[in-house]
Amino acid sequence: LFAQFSAALMREFADYTARDGIDILKDGSGFSTGPIAVNSQELETLMIQIGELIAPYRMPEQAAKPGRKMHSLALIVTPPKQGGEKNE
Repeated sequence: LFAQFSAALMREFADYTARDGIDILKDGSGFSTGPIAVNSQELETLMIQIGELIAPYRMPEQAAKPGRKMHSLALIVTPPKQGGEKNE
């Protein structure tokens, strides 16, 4: 499943980079990663908060507003690093 998820994201970026005149900054595209140190409850709370934060932008009527463009927002939480369960 993860391979299919990753392949779909790579396909979106490949399609994007095949276009003429792209501007990654202007188009609001990109990707980043950063470590977070959380316990199970904090991670659950964080995921709920992120869901609540983006919920208003996921409404179909948002896409119909002038100047709006559809983007995909992907969130990946990796399994904990080995030895990362010490404070659970």
